[in-house]
Amino acid sequence: MSCTLVSSLESFTGNEMVGIAARMNEEIQKAQKRAEEVIKDFKNKLASGETTREELANSEAQSDIPTDPAHKQAALDQSVICSVACCCNQYPSQGSADQNLYQACVHGVYATADASMNYKSRYKSELSFDMGMETDGIPRPFMHRDPNNPGCTEPSHNWMARIKEVEGYQPGAGYIRRPDLTIVKNPAKPPTVGNIGKVVEYKFRGDRRDKKQDKAYEGIAGGPENYAIYRIGGQPQDRETACNCKNPGQII
Repeated sequence: MSCTLVSSLESFTGNEMVGIAARMNEEIQKAQKRAEEVIKDFKNKLASGETTREELANSEAQSDIPTDPAHKQAALDQSVICSVACCCNQYPSQGSADQNLYQACVHGVYATADASMNYKSRYKSELSFDMGMETDGIPRPFMHRDPNNPGCTEPSHNWMARIKEVEGYQPGAGYIRRPDLTIVKNPAKPPTVGNIGKVVEYKFRGDRRDKKQDKAYEGIAGGPENYAIYRIGGQPQDRETACNCKNPGQII
């Protein structure tokens, strides 16, 4: 996936946006399928005795291309994260006052991809989490209520109407958090604790950081090592990663 797929366009609106999103959705699906194939191939080779974990590790150490499934999946995630970010930085959605809506563009791409995959994408955009501040402190996502599918992977259609479910809710106090991107380990299961691989926050240009938000997102991710902040179109700050928009598969 590359932002060059839209380089001939002068705007990211209307029918053009639909076409761009469709192509990016296709690339997201391909990335997820590749990751699944890598894991399957790895398990088959171990089961047959064709290779060992040590041999794969040695092979990876001598090459710039990762061979370990976890590393390969991380590389694919990196490509998706930066490709979407770079594309939306260059071709953002437009507001009614012609303002650039970078985050809206990012959300649109991921949400459309998830819907097209019957909500089985590993990439979940702007999921709302009840942070459990007045209960057990365990973040829980608001998912669509399906009586026939208690393990539904579809995000809630109207999370704001469910605020009343949050014990002791106070506006603006962090009782509900909405990370830009939640990456799950198993897309066939909901993004609950134990199935969250990474939480990503996008910061475009001069967007400011919020320390309380960072801390909350670390809690959703299961620790600071699983939380990443990407700065696009600006100078990276503490703990931030910058995408190389000339080659979104690499980081700066």
